[in-house]
Amino acid sequence: MMKGWQRAVMTGTALLMVAIWVTIAVTKPQAFLFAAILAGVGLFLREAAQRRGGEKVEEERIVPLGVKEEAKQDLAEDGGRILVAAHGMTASAKFALQEAKLRGARVYFLFVREVKVAAEVVGRLENDAKALEVMGEMKKAAATEKVALTPVYCTANKASDMIVELAATLGADLVILGGTRRGVLVNLLRGDTVREVSSQLPDEIPLLVVA
Repeated sequence: MMKGWQRAVMTGTALLMVAIWVTIAVTKPQAFLFAAILAGVGLFLREAAQRRGGEKVEEERIVPLGVKEEAKQDLAEDGGRILVAAHGMTASAKFALQEAKLRGARVYFLFVREVKVAAEVVGRLENDAKALEVMGEMKKAAATEKVALTPVYCTANKASDMIVELAATLGADLVILGGTRRGVLVNLLRGDTVREVSSQLPDEIPLLVVA
């Protein structure tokens, strides 16, 4: 709530602006007309921009690989949604396919390319040979197991942030990650992804770690 002196200052400022406009209108009518036209054009453009912005149904921060197209073609999500993040056909990826087959669920396979510099965050799948290879292997495995699959590719400074964000956005029923056997020093330098995801993931989304 505004205080009395703040209201008085705002009222005084408004009266001063009105006085200036009236003075301009009386002494320089042409300048007043020009200013009024500019203000009208500005308001019109602002309204038009807001209307165009309202027509956008959704904006995605994560850049998915065919999420909408594949989801429309195959809506096999009766058994829920399983999110697995991996950089290959790891034990966690294979387990996710088997679990999805048992549940009749869809697998969202997330490949996160971690970058060190913020300017490098924007990346394209077609320029990532390793990701293309992994996605191809995962698609073949999913087709063999007859499991609905939606691959998702993105770049980020921290993989854990993107995993948590996508899990929450999808409303995932299960998140599967692979355990690490790397040295303690590596974990300290790059961060323990499993630990970070576990601490940030919503309580209603279970996390399963496959060693």
